[in-house]
Amino acid sequence: GAAVTSGEEIAEVISPEQDSIVATYMRALADIAGRTAELRIKARVAQESLETAKSYRRLTEQAAERIDAAAGTSLAGASLSFRVEILRERASAQRAVVSQEAEVAESTIQLASLDQFLQQLHRRLDEVEQHFDKGKVFAPITGIVSTGLAHVGQSLVAGTPIAEVLDPTDIFVNWYIPNERLFEPEVGNEVFVLF
Repeated sequence: GAAVTSGEEIAEVISPEQDSIVATYMRALADIAGRTAELRIKARVAQESLETAKSYRRLTEQAAERIDAAAGTSLAGASLSFRVEILRERASAQRAVVSQEAEVAESTIQLASLDQFLQQLHRRLDEVEQHFDKGKVFAPITGIVSTGLAHVGQSLVAGTPIAEVLDPTDIFVNWYIPNERLFEPEVGNEVFVLF
């Protein structure tokens, strides 16, 4: 029967279910962090490869332009197979640039999506932890905590009351007096009530 004030902590609950929910969110956060790191590496490699592919494409375009410009010079006799090879390399370089650009764009989109999902998971985890409030139970009113509902270390089923706070200003006493003591009580006498 301890006296408590409204808002005072009266109990702390440890919930394996709560711990399981938090652990699930933490595993998901770790998985997303790993996936994000992989995507960042992939995006960086794709960006570097894109620059290399663009450089190679410029070289093949310059080579093709030189062969086209040399139509009336000594390079005009360049074999047809050499010209086809230059054009094939230019097409291959263009295809590599397009492929790398697509990979950079896709990695960027996936990173943005993962970042958004990561923020959503953080919000949900915060909500779960805030809702449970680290298992703290607070007195809703100023009063006296009754004894006997739950004990330290006791396992309880969800929904089982763990404490009852009694309002000392609103007391009703159902009193049993044995016949031999019936003459003692009088209206206005003080009594000691034990909760």
